[in-house]
Amino acid sequence: MSTKDIFGATQVSIINAFALERRVVLAVRSDSQQKVVMLQTSQDGIVVESSFDVTEEITCLSLTRLDGDLVTLVGTWHDRSVHLAVYPGSDTLSAGTAPILLPLQCRKLHLDMPFRLNPTNRN
Repeated sequence: MSTKDIFGATQVSIINAFALERRVVLAVRSDSQQKVVMLQTSQDGIVVESSFDVTEEITCLSLTRLDGDLVTLVGTWHDRSVHLAVYPGSDTLSAGTAPILLPLQCRKLHLDMPFRLNPTNRN
């Protein structure tokens, strides 16, 4: 199996990866295109289980189970906005299924520190 078979292009960069059970999810970039590719491993080799085109910048990704169903979580950044996209697993996937998009807000973190960070200061 070649990179063209897996990703549809011969020159790709893998920008993120995550593995769970017998699956590997990859965020890949080829030229200006980005996609998320789900691979399934077996004793016979690797097969492409599903793939999604992503227009925003992928910042992170993960696999998890929600109510027993495998989902792919993709963090994206676009136009100063952060989103979490939840893609269904291949067992519940139908052609053209759109992800659930959750906009996230960045908040400033305020810490009240009752101590000093300088280890030589004993006050």
